Amino acid sequence: MPKCQYCSRPAWYRVRTSGEFLCPGHSRIEVRGTLCSSRRPPALQVSAARKADEKVILMMWDRFWDDDEMDCFGSSFKATEVPALLARDGERTVGILSYAVQREEDALNIVSLSVLPEYQGRGAAREMIAALEDEALRLGMGRLIVATSNDNPLALYAYQRLGFRITSIQVGVIEPDRPDEAHHGFAGIPVRDEIQLEKRL
Repeated sequence: MPKCQYCSRPAWYRVRTSGEFLCPGHSRIEVRGTLCSSRRPPALQVSAARKADEKVILMMWDRFWDDDEMDCFGSSFKATEVPALLARDGERTVGILSYAVQREEDALNIVSLSVLPEYQGRGAAREMIAALEDEALRLGMGRLIVATSNDNPLALYAYQRLGFRITSIQVGVIEPDRPDEAHHGFAGIPVRDEIQLEKRL
């Protein structure tokens, strides 16, 4: 797994122009024009995770979240207790979308969505979201919901490009009680607020 060019933390992102791998703390945003290319990489395959995939699911959660549990929408979810979709390049798992079925909310809740940095830009997130939409319709659900944090502008960008709309901001729900426990995310921004989005189907 690639490490950040500037520290030993796992890389979350790859700079398309230079190929550098970066952790959230050493990443910054730059506005660029759309890149067009006639050469498209081979498509990735998306399928439902099976019991045999438990080890890779835990590995992906640990790599991106340093935990096997995620809190969102006032609930806590464990990596191995929610269904998941996996994006694969051949035999290699390169992306994961874990979700919870919340019938009382008429929604599938995207608990975690991660793509290895060397595979970003190849449509893995878009394909996993499309597969989740199909699953929601199969289950008779009317929407997808997701929560991200205030420090994650790339997630806000990606979800809105995929048709999600911001529905609520839960101010301070992620902020720790003590300042010495503060967590810093993308570009060193303090993690404080939960931003909730939805996509109606």
